Amino acid sequence: MEKKNWLRDIRPLALLTGLLAFFVYLPALENGFVSWDDDVYLYNNDYIRHLSIEFLGWAFTDFYASNWHPLTWVSHALDYAIWELNPLGHHLSNLLLHSSNPFLVTLLTYMLLRGSLVAGRSIVSNAKALPMIALITGLLFGLHPLHVESVAWI
Repeated sequence: MEKKNWLRDIRPLALLTGLLAFFVYLPALENGFVSWDDDVYLYNNDYIRHLSIEFLGWAFTDFYASNWHPLTWVSHALDYAIWELNPLGHHLSNLLLHSSNPFLVTLLTYMLLRGSLVAGRSIVSNAKALPMIALITGLLFGLHPLHVESVAWI
């Protein structure tokens, strides 16, 4: 494999995957809250309304709403601190977080395949195929309908 700045070559493709995911899920910004669990997680949850040491202690130690997911609570608390109960802001945060993931998946896929090719242990024998494989992997991750819930719902 020739020596050059491989990161410079894959970044535009990775950026493309993130942008495509952003635009595909952009209509989610028009969504409101839903009555499945947004009441328990957000608008009836007094814990997320104050960012403090006590809140962090609660978020990382309590099984609230039958779940232990501290990063979710911290994310909701940050969203509440910025947007309060404006669903557009909460959906925008989800959209930005989700759109960054296909970018990262594309980079990671390329780096892993490239590393295994350099080490002589790759399932891919042609280095020119690596960007396309990384692009397809990032697109499948970013656009797969399985991820609709994490973007379109709060």
